[in-house]
Amino acid sequence: MPSRRRFLLGVALASGLAGCTGGELADSTESDATGPENGTRRTADGPPTTVGGTPTDSDTVPKPTRESPRHEAVRWRVAFDAPVERRPAVGGDAVYVGVGEVGLSANGSDSRSSGSLAALGATDGTPRWTSALPAAPARVPRVHDGEVYCVAGRSNGFHGVDQRLLEFGPDGTERWRTDGVDQFLDLLAVGGGRAYLGTSDDALGFDGQRLFAVGRSDGDSRWSVETGDAFRGTYLDGSLLVGLGGRGVARHDAATGERQWQKRVEGVGSSDGSFVVADGAVLAGGPRDGDGRLAALDLADGSQRWTYAAGGGRAFVPSGAALAGDTVVGTEYGGRVFALAVGDGREQWATDLDGETRRAPVVADGTVFVGGYRSNAADVIHALDAETGETRWRADAPGFSGAVHPTGETVVVRTGDGRAVRSLDAADGSVRWSFEASEPLSALVVDDGGVYAASESGIVRKFEK
Repeated sequence: MPSRRRFLLGVALASGLAGCTGGELADSTESDATGPENGTRRTADGPPTTVGGTPTDSDTVPKPTRESPRHEAVRWRVAFDAPVERRPAVGGDAVYVGVGEVGLSANGSDSRSSGSLAALGATDGTPRWTSALPAAPARVPRVHDGEVYCVAGRSNGFHGVDQRLLEFGPDGTERWRTDGVDQFLDLLAVGGGRAYLGTSDDALGFDGQRLFAVGRSDGDSRWSVETGDAFRGTYLDGSLLVGLGGRGVARHDAATGERQWQKRVEGVGSSDGSFVVADGAVLAGGPRDGDGRLAALDLADGSQRWTYAAGGGRAFVPSGAALAGDTVVGTEYGGRVFALAVGDGREQWATDLDGETRRAPVVADGTVFVGGYRSNAADVIHALDAETGETRWRADAPGFSGAVHPTGETVVVRTGDGRAVRSLDAADGSVRWSFEASEPLSALVVDDGGVYAASESGIVRKFEK
């Protein structure tokens, strides 16, 4: 189950309210990087054994079982005898599943907080290996250059307990693990031979936390600096962009950790949550104590290149953006979708949709896809021409106002409560198939081969596109 801190973060980002505690963030261009403090390597506790050809530390690790699909749109179905609380990750020809439930207790210790990481064949769901984790997976697994990363640990609801990052090879062998920290731990980015991690707790703030890097080869600490709550990051050409406290952006030297600049603004994310970077600038929202706006900040020094706001006295809260060539397509919470020139922010087109556009748009094959939430009518999926903003089609889709996943000839969406998945024809919005579940499904993961989702009862499914 999500922590109270995670819930509050979602509310803060969605509503545009600060709602933060802790030290205030001031614009700055300097910081002091320190030597290793967090994230020093800790080797695995003994060599793994195998169960059915699968690396594992214990015979009690949940075993996956292939089951017959029960719906024409489901290509394969695999059941674990333990909960799967987070969406799977897809890399290469494998699907990686974090198995186990993070139980909450006063001191963070819970007998249920055991877990494992499993690999399934992406084509048919065949179980490949299962490796034990020291605790339940605390975050979604991530794949980078064939290596699999997983944060595992416990929680007391207000901060993490003994959370650490583990790296696994393609065969499921544990390579290394970091020391545990008693904070929530997030893998922010991977690049430059390092993995970058940030800590946070239930009270969003701008101090009292750590940002640190460990080497991908050995898990040893490379550097560590003090920061605020850090749970989002992007590696970019030797630099690390970090989101702070829900309403700050900082750039660090990825090799040393030295902070190069920080701004009291909120980074505007893409549909996958990463920063939107174009033409040497990162997109950000306006300061929380001023008028809402979208701004482009120069990556070199954080200076403002241009700003955009709706005007006319209307509230303006950016909810996301996507790139379409040399154009930025953005969404605003109140239902406006707009296109701006990357270089100078000039408006190319803008349109007001019926419904709140709470999520970032997605651009594919010259079409902008975005969901619209309506409180007094069925939600809507909109498809707009990326060059003109003209509507290509709109489809009523009750409950389907969340993330939109173009997959070539189709667009796949999931209801906000997670109990239904629908595939629409990308050309006209007609329904190709619809699936209803008896329990909430995780967020969807889409690749060239299909669509993947998990459920808390331990079922992992692959859907056709």
